[in-house]
Amino acid sequence: MKRIDGKKVKRYAKLSALFDIESKKFCALRIRTKPRHDIKDVKYLLKRVNVLSTLLGDTAYDAEWLHELCFEKGVQTQIKPRKNVKRGFYRKKQMKNYSDEKYHQRSLIESGFDSLKRKYGGSVSGKSIFSVRPEIYCKAIAHNLGLLE
Repeated sequence: MKRIDGKKVKRYAKLSALFDIESKKFCALRIRTKPRHDIKDVKYLLKRVNVLSTLLGDTAYDAEWLHELCFEKGVQTQIKPRKNVKRGFYRKKQMKNYSDEKYHQRSLIESGFDSLKRKYGGSVSGKSIFSVRPEIYCKAIAHNLGLLE
């Protein structure tokens, strides 16, 4: 990646996660070293969690297939709808129970990511995916264990 001033930016690790807002713990993680859209990792993350009642997500997660997948699993989606998108059988079903109050609990998720970065740093020392992945997993595990104290 290049910046406007011509300097190259180092690679970064992309973390997609399912975060439990009640216990403030990370439940499932997906790490990538190349930029990808967040919605690419949702199926992977949902497979790794046994019990989930509500899925909070920003506008980028508003896809008909995701609403359908969550409906079939019995998960209520609290995803802010994209502008000018009204179609979709499952989107309409899930939007009947949409609440701005519940949606704004997403700030707790952002706080969890911020907490992880403040405690253990926002950078990783590994250069390949094989060293970056375990480092981030260990940070998340340490975060979860730190909440037990």
